[in-house]
Amino acid sequence: MARAARFGAYRDGKQLRLDDGVFGSIAAGAMFENMRVLSGRLRHDPRQRSRQVLRANGPGIGVAELLAAAVHAAVEQRAPGTVVAAARRVWASLHEGPFPYPDAELCSAVDTLDELGQRWARLRAGDRLTIDWP
Repeated sequence: MARAARFGAYRDGKQLRLDDGVFGSIAAGAMFENMRVLSGRLRHDPRQRSRQVLRANGPGIGVAELLAAAVHAAVEQRAPGTVVAAARRVWASLHEGPFPYPDAELCSAVDTLDELGQRWARLRAGDRLTIDWP
């Protein structure tokens, strides 16, 4: 949590509270190679800031990506019950400490992604999918 406080606490996802994942890192000033700023002002030191955030948040970004993969696989395979075991395996491969996510939060993340996918599939050309992000 010290990293999140240092680089600005931002929630990567509603369910999993990933302060130092991909979106939290972007909010804190990280820039990935496939990104570009379309509007607004950059900081006076955007590259330096990005390097700092990415260095500090590297492990969190890795965890976020692996947890997202577990959630995505559960949705794609129409097997929501697999997310808990998959997420626990991911966590155990990276950490010795206890698994920090309640089963209900992981299942909620699967439900949320599935619902968003269904909404996306119903869109017609020119429609927009609007998401409120905390």
